[in-house]
Amino acid sequence: MKDKAVCESDVMSMSPCCSDPPPPFRVEPDGVRWLTPGLRKYSCQLTIDTNTVNKQLKLSDNNRKVTCVEEDQSYPDHPDRFDFWPQLLCRTGLTGRCYWEVEWRRDVDVSVSYRGIKRKGDRDCLFGGNDQSWSLSCSDKDYYVRHNKTVTRITS
Repeated sequence: MKDKAVCESDVMSMSPCCSDPPPPFRVEPDGVRWLTPGLRKYSCQLTIDTNTVNKQLKLSDNNRKVTCVEEDQSYPDHPDRFDFWPQLLCRTGLTGRCYWEVEWRRDVDVSVSYRGIKRKGDRDCLFGGNDQSWSLSCSDKDYYVRHNKTVTRITS
C-alpha cells in the first residue's frame, strides 16, 4: 500500500473591515509550497509505526508497501502491536484536513483511528468496528464505510 496524506497547517489572516458586516476570518496555509496549484501541495509522507504492525502484514519497499500474507512475520513482541486483525498505525498522528492516495490491488481498507484504539483482542480492535475508528473498504465490486459496528454500502 503506498499512501500519502494531506495535512494543513493553518495560519489565521484578517481582511480589512471595509464592508458591513465585516468579512469572516479566513484560515489559510502560509509559505512557498502553498503557491503550487492543486491538492499535492497538501501532501506529506506517512511513516508506518512498525511497533503496531500485525504479524500477517509484510512490509517492503523501505516500509512504504504493505501486503497481507498468510504466514506470520517475525516481528518482535510489542504492547502496541495489533494481535488479531491485519492492521497498523502510522507513527505520527494527523490533524486538520487530510486525504490519502493509495495504490492497491484486490481489496483494501483505508482507515483512520484514534491512537488509543485497543490492540489486543477481536471485535473491539477492528478498524470501523468501534467508536475509535472509521474505515473505507474497497474492492473491484463494492465500497463500504464502517464506524462503530455500523456498515454502510456506498452506491453510485
